[in-house]
Amino acid sequence: MHGVQFGINPKLHLDQEGTWIAHSPGGNYLIIGSQGKTAVFENHATRNLHFEEVRRLKSHIGYVLICSFNPNGLQVAT
Repeated sequence: MHGVQFGINPKLHLDQEGTWIAHSPGGNYLIIGSQGKTAVFENHATRNLHFEEVRRLKSHIGYVLICSFNPNGLQVAT
C-alpha cells in the first residue's frame, strides 16, 4: 500500500453542519449535504487535499439526508 495515507482531514469551510458526505468516483470532488443545500468541493492540490467550494445547490426544504455522484461523476443525486 505504497503512498496510502490514513487520517487526513481536508479543511472544508462550511457555514453549517453537514449531514452526508460523498466523493466522486475519481476522488476530485466532494459533495456535502446539509439543511436546504448541497455544497460541491473540488480538490485543488492532489497530495494535500485542499478542497475549495465550487458550487452550492439549493433545492431542499429540510435536511439533505443522502447524496451521491453517478458512476461517471458528472451528476449528483440528493
